[in-house]
Amino acid sequence: MISQVALLSLVASMAAAQTLNIPTRSGNIVSLPEPSTITGKVDFANKEFDRGQPCDSDEDTGSSNAVFILEDGASISNVIIGADSLEGVHCMGSCTLTNVWFRDVCEDAVSVLGTGDALIVGGGAQEAKDKVIQHK
Repeated sequence: MISQVALLSLVASMAAAQTLNIPTRSGNIVSLPEPSTITGKVDFANKEFDRGQPCDSDEDTGSSNAVFILEDGASISNVIIGADSLEGVHCMGSCTLTNVWFRDVCEDAVSVLGTGDALIVGGGAQEAKDKVIQHK
C-alpha cells in the first residue's frame, strides 16, 4: 500500500512536470517598436509578437511597454506574446482574449485598466514572475 506522503510526492512531481502546449507560431517573431492599439476584432492566426525588451524587473512599467493595448470592446485571438515583453495585453475597458498565449510573463500578462469585464477563453501563460492577470 502506498503511503499518503508518497502519493502527495507523486502528485506534486506530476504537476511540476506539466508543460504549456503553446501552438506553433506562424512566421517569424514580430518585435513591435511601440504598443499596437487594437479596436474591433483581430485574429492573428498564431503570429508571435514581442517588444524586444528582455525582462529585467517585475516592476509595473505601464502601457507604454505593453505589446497590445485593447480599446473598450476590442477582441484579439490566436496570438502568442513572446518572451521579450515587459508587459503583455492592456485592456482599457471591456475586452475579449481568445487563445492568447504568453511565453514568459514578466510584469503582468493581462492588465484590465478601465471599467468593464475581461473575457478570457483558452490560451495560457507560463514562467510568470509576477501576476498573470490584474484588474485595477
